[in-house]
Amino acid sequence: MRFSRPLFTALYAAAVALALAVPRPMWAQDCTPGECCAARPTYTDINYSYTGGIVVATREPEAGNDAVLTIFDITQPYPGNGVNYAAVLRYHGPSDSWNEFTLGSVFGVTIDKYANILVTNSTAYNYDATGPGGYGAVYRVANGSGATTTFCTLPNSFGVGLGNISYDCANDQFFVTNHEDGKIYRIKTAVTNGPVATIQESFDPLLPDDGTTGFAPLGERLWAVQWHAGRVYYSVWSENCNETGGPANTIRSVALVAGAFDASSDQLEITMPPHVNGYSHPVADISFTRKGTMLTAERSMYSPTTPAAHESRLLEWECADPGGLPGWSASANTYVLGVSATCCCSGIAGNGTNSSGGVDTDFAPYSPATPFGRVWGTSDAINGSLTVYGIQGLPPNGGIPSQSAWIDMDGSAAYSEKTSLGDVEVPCPDLVTSTALTRFTVEPKGTALELRWAFSEPVLRAELERADRAEGPWTSVGGGFRFENDETVFTDRDVEPAHTYWYRLIAAEQTFGPMSGTTAEAIANFALALTSENPTDGAVRLEFALPRDAKIRVSVLDVSGRVIETLANGTYEAGRHTVTWNANRKGAPSSGIYFVRYQTPEGSFTKQVVVTP
Repeated sequence: MRFSRPLFTALYAAAVALALAVPRPMWAQDCTPGECCAARPTYTDINYSYTGGIVVATREPEAGNDAVLTIFDITQPYPGNGVNYAAVLRYHGPSDSWNEFTLGSVFGVTIDKYANILVTNSTAYNYDATGPGGYGAVYRVANGSGATTTFCTLPNSFGVGLGNISYDCANDQFFVTNHEDGKIYRIKTAVTNGPVATIQESFDPLLPDDGTTGFAPLGERLWAVQWHAGRVYYSVWSENCNETGGPANTIRSVALVAGAFDASSDQLEITMPPHVNGYSHPVADISFTRKGTMLTAERSMYSPTTPAAHESRLLEWECADPGGLPGWSASANTYVLGVSATCCCSGIAGNGTNSSGGVDTDFAPYSPATPFGRVWGTSDAINGSLTVYGIQGLPPNGGIPSQSAWIDMDGSAAYSEKTSLGDVEVPCPDLVTSTALTRFTVEPKGTALELRWAFSEPVLRAELERADRAEGPWTSVGGGFRFENDETVFTDRDVEPAHTYWYRLIAAEQTFGPMSGTTAEAIANFALALTSENPTDGAVRLEFALPRDAKIRVSVLDVSGRVIETLANGTYEAGRHTVTWNANRKGAPSSGIYFVRYQTPEGSFTKQVVVTP
């Protein structure tokens, strides 16, 4: 249901008072480093020959080619910090097809692990166009071809667009915020890397929406969204420069259980501090760094559809416990976007507060001599002459424009991009282009298959895929990887007995494999068998089988029933296991008759062993 502004403010204050009066549950928070799972897009286009690092950004339709989505090649000769990256190559899709006619106006952008780019329709640029999917459309730009299709459509009315989009690589799904109803939508494809997604569910964290058309009111309107460590973080837009009488803008989060929203876990994370004249602008994008910090990018807005400039910040937050209270604390690092500029709402010049609402971190090793390893933000007025409006790449611990990479959005000397900039996304770094796979094995382990692999150099992320045939089709598997020394280990239990499976590893732009492994036959009963000669004058090899995980004991007894050695004792996984008894080793019993006893939950099994001199 929608409420008038004064009534909503009163209800919000009452809800906060009630929340403070009720004992809070233990704070649910995850301070783990951010995870990069966005694969690098590549296209079969003669105009696309970018082989290294790239940056992807959205904008209001660009004059001349109507482009709304751009890929920048940042592996050209780097001109150095504090210099416009004039040589950077820009790609707008096959035949400049990523334009307002195929995509409409878009703001939010994310990249999935299959290197598809996903963008969301937006009405935050003032003069906004709609693509074929309408105002609630999420579009997919396919890796390889660059073809654009409507990925999913949310139930939006005329003139009301979406907020932002985030990819959940753990559950292979997406989250989209909606300016229409104040909800987060969880969408997912029916098949792996499918071209179309469907709505799985929606989550309305604040006052319930009654379906009335139009923008959700301030205090209910959501914008930024980011999956991180099993939670979905999102921003609540409660005020902007023309509407400052309500509560502050906030960041909240909700946990996922089996990939779905756990509504009971929703909690406040950050109350955004005021900037000028006692207010702040809404947070349009959130990113997490590999340090485990949170980055929030504000976007100056007059209204739901009218942007402003020069009053928004890029802030960093540390997962900490300040003053004995849980939550996030402001980092000492300062990210200065652009130069001091005055505009639009307060008329107060802000030094470096030119955020246009997009932020991402590229996870590469940082070097001042290259444009990699940086925090990327969309920014107005990057240079002193106010001719560079686009993307600024700052050092990972903060910095100023003279220490940053500059990329003008369209390469012009004019400031036509002012208030027209959108979001920014950077795929994972290509760290394995010269890396060799030193180990890749697939071996039966009980009723499962155990995979081990290692690279000659550190690899940020590797994707494991499985197929029933060497030629595919391939599906993604994983979760529960563990590390032993320099090896990654994965036990695939989702397999059928007596079946051969094929596996391959994908790291950045290389594919390793395939390797095959065959699972053991199904085991119906507990059993014990001798697998060596009997009588014997040496080692005795025995195999014991378990149809399920169970606690067992394998012992050697003499003719009087005395246990002289225990070969296995504990809980073992289902499958076949081998033990060895060296009957004639120094100090072992003399030759004669012995018994091997296998004790299981379903009884004991015994084998006679004859040891000769």
